[in-house]
Amino acid sequence: MKCTMLLATGILALLAAPMAGHHPRAVVLGESQSVDLPIGYDIDRSDVPLVLIGQLLGGTRIPGGIAQLEGCSGVPVLHLTAKRGMTIREAMDALVSENPSYQWQLEGGVVNLIPRSGSAALLDAKIRSFQLNTTDQKMDAHAVLYDIIRVPEVRQRAAELKLQPGMMQGGPGVYDEHPAKREPVPIMISLKDVSLREAFNSVVRTYGHTIWIYREHECNGSKTYIMQAETD
Repeated sequence: MKCTMLLATGILALLAAPMAGHHPRAVVLGESQSVDLPIGYDIDRSDVPLVLIGQLLGGTRIPGGIAQLEGCSGVPVLHLTAKRGMTIREAMDALVSENPSYQWQLEGGVVNLIPRSGSAALLDAKIRSFQLNTTDQKMDAHAVLYDIIRVPEVRQRAAELKLQPGMMQGGPGVYDEHPAKREPVPIMISLKDVSLREAFNSVVRTYGHTIWIYREHECNGSKTYIMQAETD
């Protein structure tokens, strides 16, 4: 678990590193049109899911979500081969074709990469109601996701699945102590009778250009779950 956490902390730096070619331009498109943007470079690499999705979505302002199952060896490594000019939709199709234990879905404009049916069952937990009225300077996306994953219905379902919360970074009320001088952006989220995954998608859709990551780690009889958010 320690190695997994150390790897996760370095992923944001990888996503921010310059890549060959150019990212698609950030434009306002409909939900289905957003994944028809072309990628501007060839990709042929094996890496953790977040880095691969970060390469595909970085610079497009398309939000994403990743659910991954980890064993004692840590974060799974996937392979992606995609050619310049392919659309994001085609590249995602290629990703799941090369890694058949995963599937991808477009939900409300959010690209999700999740294990095949029957896995990551906690994401199906139903949330009766969740309300939030804040600003992006008072709470970042990670803090909101942390609040959501701790609602009673989710914690109860986690207990039924024999999942224990792992060590999470941040928490409720996380904010930037020295925010840039700009007008805060209002963040208003109102959820009712949605799944945990739908709630996560609503948060990253509200914040924009953000990816949620849900991780289940099972090793030596211990099963834990954590979440995080990365912004490009």
